Amino acid sequence: MESCSRAIYYYLQMRTSLRLEDVAKKPEGLVGFLREMFRAEAQVLERRVSQELCAEFGINPGEIEGADLASLIKRILSRE
Repeated sequence: MESCSRAIYYYLQMRTSLRLEDVAKKPEGLVGFLREMFRAEAQVLERRVSQELCAEFGINPGEIEGADLASLIKRILSRE
């Protein structure tokens, strides 16, 4: 699993010049990359990442229903 994550991070940086630490500033870049790389399956990834973020930051998933991953990341950052 870790090697898969590293490969995705590598391609993220190579395809978008977006470093992992910059995702918080430009979450649209991450979402666009996921959609380009994984196409229809990107929705599954976005949903899973959103669920994990909700659990980690104590957000009720019902509050973000219909919101995309980039919006959720921005919302979390605005709370800090």
